[in-house]
Amino acid sequence: MKRKLRKNKDNPSRPVSRTHKKTSKPRSTTPLKTTANRFQSDPDMLADIVLNSASGLAVMDERGRLLYANPAAEVIIGGEHSDLQRLLSSLAKKTAPKRKHASPLNRAGDNIREIVRPDGSRVCIRFHCSGVSNRASLVTLEDITRVAQDA
Repeated sequence: MKRKLRKNKDNPSRPVSRTHKKTSKPRSTTPLKTTANRFQSDPDMLADIVLNSASGLAVMDERGRLLYANPAAEVIIGGEHSDLQRLLSSLAKKTAPKRKHASPLNRAGDNIREIVRPDGSRVCIRFHCSGVSNRASLVTLEDITRVAQDA
């Protein structure tokens, strides 16, 4: 007995097998729109996230001037706004890492440096810079000293 196959809606001359399934469904952007709407309706929520983030966040202009840094950025470098400005300026000038670290620490687009804090202690930081507009860049900083020591 011959089975009857359904017709393919996209190509009527070609039947659809019983095992054929569409695997790619369009992804909904509703969650992103909902989040964006929340931030627009409650701008303090985004400010709270930035202020309470464990990662250091800094915004620099096209000339390399520090426009904003959250408290975590200052804690990570162990200094104040001016110390962070100097650090970010020097990191921007250096292109090669001072020492190699284990590969799990190196994520695409990230840079790892060992820095000396104003108090003389050494820390290993991972930083990433990305453009947020044609006039500003966002720099994220993470203290990975313990991870680097374990690697």
